Amino acid sequence: MKRITSHLVLFFLSSSFLISCSTEDLGPINDEKLFGVWHEDFLIEENNQISRLEYSFNNDNSYEILRTRIDNTNSEILGYRYRELGNFSLRGKILSFTNIQRYNIDETGQEEFSEIENLQLFSPDFFDAVSKKIEFRDNEKILAFIPPPCPDNAACLKPPLLKKQ
Repeated sequence: MKRITSHLVLFFLSSSFLISCSTEDLGPINDEKLFGVWHEDFLIEENNQISRLEYSFNNDNSYEILRTRIDNTNSEILGYRYRELGNFSLRGKILSFTNIQRYNIDETGQEEFSEIENLQLFSPDFFDAVSKKIEFRDNEKILAFIPPPCPDNAACLKPPLLKKQ
């Protein structure tokens, strides 16, 4: 009996320790800071185009992610490469995406971008929900995604640093 009691005490102490550590790590982020349109642009010099990654967070907790091509001379949208729709929730610094619908360009590889209505829906089963750690920087003008550590032998992509429009 003493053994069971000591195991239970140990279990509850370790559980409360883990909960307190993770709660401190999460720190509060106000949802209202997140609402609006955030983007990151990459210049494609050889075509004088901009590849824009854009996240729109709405106050009804829906979101849209777009990858667009823009003419760098006149800022005209040339087409779309990717679109994602769904819902989001924010708990501390953890941003979770659910009810995800992903759209992509035609997989034949003939076009670099298309009209938004011509993007094709694809839904891999393993993308039902995604969570990412975030933080605000530069007086809340930049939204940064904080990736897990990258293994030494991996080619990890740099996470986006999105600016508020």
